[in-house]
Amino acid sequence: MRSLDTSILVALLAVILINLCYAKPLQNKPSQIDEILGRSKRCADYNEGHNSEEATANPRYRRRPADMDPRDVNCDGTSDSGFVSSRQFRSISNHIREEEGCEYYVYDAQPKNPNIQDWTIGYGFSMARRSTFKRLLPEVNYNDVRRGRTPITQEQADRLFINDLPSFITTARDLFTNFDVLRLDVKTALVDGVYRGEHVSTHRTVSLINQGRWAEASVEYIDRDDYRDAESNGISGIRDRMDRNAATMRKYGEDLESGKFVEDLETC
Repeated sequence: MRSLDTSILVALLAVILINLCYAKPLQNKPSQIDEILGRSKRCADYNEGHNSEEATANPRYRRRPADMDPRDVNCDGTSDSGFVSSRQFRSISNHIREEEGCEYYVYDAQPKNPNIQDWTIGYGFSMARRSTFKRLLPEVNYNDVRRGRTPITQEQADRLFINDLPSFITTARDLFTNFDVLRLDVKTALVDGVYRGEHVSTHRTVSLINQGRWAEASVEYIDRDDYRDAESNGISGIRDRMDRNAATMRKYGEDLESGKFVEDLETC
C-alpha cells in the first residue's frame, strides 16, 4: 500500500514538472496607446475603393511601404521615414478623434447632398474601402454593418483609425516641404486637412504654404465648394473645423512675421 502511494506521488510530481517546463510565460496584453504607437510606424494602402486615375492624382491614396523601422525617429521629433514623435502622434490623434467624433452605426457623411452617398463609420472611415474593413475587422460581417443592421464597437473603431492615421501624417509630410520644423498646432491643422482630403499636391493652398505665404494660404484653403456648401449638404460643422485650421495657418504666418520662435523641436 505504501509502495502504491509512493508511485502515485512520484507520478504527480512528474506531471507538475512537465507542466512547469512547457508552460508558456504569461504576457501582458499591450495597451491601446502601445498599439497606436506601434502602428504609427506602418502605413496603410489608400488605393482601395478608388480608381487608378484618382489614386494617381491624389496623394491621399498613394501606396506606402509597410516595413517602416520603428527605431528611426530622431531626437528632435522628426523621422527619416516621415513620422512625427510619439508625443506629437498622440496630440494629432486626439485632435482628429475629437473633430471627427465616433459613430458606431454606418451613416451618410453628406446626408443632404443628392450627388453623393458617403457611407461612413467610426472616425470617418469610408465603407467604400470594403477589403480594408474586412482585413482589419475579420470578426465583423461587413454587409450587416454596411446595411446598418450591426454596429461596431469602440475598440473596432479605434482599430480602423489607428491603421489609417500614419499614412495621413506621412502624406502631409510629403506635401509640405517644411513639415518637420512646423509648430505642433500647425502640423495638426495640416494633417487634419489631409485626413478630410482637402490637401492635394495640385491645390494652390499647398503651393502657398510651401512658399511660406500663410496668410494667403488661409484664405485659399476655405475658398472651395465643400466649405461654401457645407450647410446645404448637412455638414455645417465642417465650416467651423476648416475655420479653425485656417486661423491656425494665419496665426502662424503672423508669428513668423513678428519674429516669434515658431519651431516645435523636441528632445528625447
